Amino acid sequence: MLQLSFLCKLKPFIFISSASTAGIVDGSLAPPSVIAKSNPYAVSKWAAEKLVRRAHRLGLPTCIIRPGMITAHSSTGACNRSTLYLQYDILAPRANYFAGDYVGRFIIGCKQLGAFFYSPAEIEFIPVDFVAQAIVALASQSESIGAVYHIANPATVTFTKLGHLFMKAGMAMKGTFCNIKI
Repeated sequence: MLQLSFLCKLKPFIFISSASTAGIVDGSLAPPSVIAKSNPYAVSKWAAEKLVRRAHRLGLPTCIIRPGMITAHSSTGACNRSTLYLQYDILAPRANYFAGDYVGRFIIGCKQLGAFFYSPAEIEFIPVDFVAQAIVALASQSESIGAVYHIANPATVTFTKLGHLFMKAGMAMKGTFCNIKI
């Protein structure tokens, strides 16, 4: 896509990255030593950001947007296939689950184990409609060229609170202690 962008009339190239590539919130990339220990998704986004930054130095107008953990629509609940599948099946037993994202896999894992872990560690979820609106707003501003934006939800939830929400939704499970570092 970057090569093709140079063949046409130059228009802004908006790259949707991931918060997992971030070093500190000044827009820098995390060092290679940190990314190398990460998951393949984060590594691929990190490498793509390096290419986008190079293209920008060569004259392509670019903008990098890094959303955090994207979840279902805030009012309709619309979401990707794996989460939608869970929405209708979360309380019913089923032999085969399909979960293509972290949130879906986490919920399935808790349900299959019948447990969640007590942890003060926080996780943030960002509704897809908010992320979409933010991307459109940022992409339409000429001031965004050359910038890196982080889309994050300041309202986080602890894993303990998440477990209690699962139980409130009717999932049979108990809390367990786990020493996790995020």
